[in-house]
Amino acid sequence: MKVNVKFLANMGIFMGIRELNLELDDGKEYTVRDIIEYITQKTGKDLKGKIMNEKGESTGRVRIVLNGRDIVSLSKFDTKIADGDNISMFPALGAG
Repeated sequence: MKVNVKFLANMGIFMGIRELNLELDDGKEYTVRDIIEYITQKTGKDLKGKIMNEKGESTGRVRIVLNGRDIVSLSKFDTKIADGDNISMFPALGAG
């Protein structure tokens, strides 16, 4: 299974890369949560800590979009990933 992950804006600076092409086991089912944990382990960057709190809930600091749809409108971190999916991560923007 191939998944493309893009780190946009300050997320690219934090990660030290702008894009990561993942080659995952074809026989396994993955979720967004699994991808975050995989990237954290693979890169040594605390991506998981930036995105999730200790309870596994969103910190609200990072937006994640899967194939153009915010995962908040899907199944959040439990959203399933398929071969060829594109994930983008970027800082959540606030206005006031």
